[in-house]
Amino acid sequence: MTRPPLECSRRRALQAVGCSGVATLSGCLSSISNTASSCSERTTFSLDRAKDSYLLNEFTTPVDSLSYASRIAVRDALETNEATTLGYYVPHPRTEYVVTEQGEDYYQVEYTVHDRIETPGYEYSVKIGVDESTLSDDEIVHHFTELPAQDRKSIHSALENKVKIHAPHFTSFSVVFAYVSDELRQESQFVPNTDTEYVEWEDTLLRLTFDNERPVKVTRAAVTATLVAESYDEFVEHIHRGESVVLDGLTRQQREIVIQAIEDGYNECKPYSEAYTALLDQLSMGERDFVPLVQYESDRYFTHIYRR
Repeated sequence: MTRPPLECSRRRALQAVGCSGVATLSGCLSSISNTASSCSERTTFSLDRAKDSYLLNEFTTPVDSLSYASRIAVRDALETNEATTLGYYVPHPRTEYVVTEQGEDYYQVEYTVHDRIETPGYEYSVKIGVDESTLSDDEIVHHFTELPAQDRKSIHSALENKVKIHAPHFTSFSVVFAYVSDELRQESQFVPNTDTEYVEWEDTLLRLTFDNERPVKVTRAAVTATLVAESYDEFVEHIHRGESVVLDGLTRQQREIVIQAIEDGYNECKPYSEAYTALLDQLSMGERDFVPLVQYESDRYFTHIYRR
């Protein structure tokens, strides 16, 4: 998961143990005495203050910023709380939460796969920005808006965001047309037609060249959207309640470790001190993952824990 930018250059201190001010810590002393070759596993722990703006960037995505397949599915779910999707391109929201255009309503989005159906898939490579003057007189150019709806959806989903067709550095992509319905296959401009096709989309000419036919999986899934907050402040509190751990009842050594983690970052080599082991256990979510947020005293922080 991408973390917000660091507020200062203190990360440079992570390459060193940084024991000033906490020299009494057994773990810090052991880190100094261990050389890189003798350190079987080192765990680095640091904390960055969690500003509210960072929280929004970390945990939520505006609906309009989602990829096309995700945006369509989520919009349908916002209308009815749950929407069913069926297609080769499945929704993949970047975050668990989305926010509406007005920034007033925040929803938790969940994606559940029901089944996967095997069907023939027709893959085309797409060249963006073809010079129309190079086409022969008998070449037919299809307008994007006139293509069958399922073909438009497949092309747009493969591209993810149509602004890419105007980006100078983005010149090609690949699209798979795969439909389980006989009716949709018969209506498609690209299934099972394997000719080179030209499509004009927003004054940009695309050339679609058939690459191969192969079995693919079409996914049937449900997307649910649950309202969790109706304002910015409510959402921030929701995140803190569900994603953070309160660091209280700490021993003196554990408090010193936390302070060091805030100031410069803290690390130990195995075998870890008892204080450090208990602190990591408190932050653990299992499967080598850790809680993204902690609250220490009156402040909240993003956690960064790395093992190497």
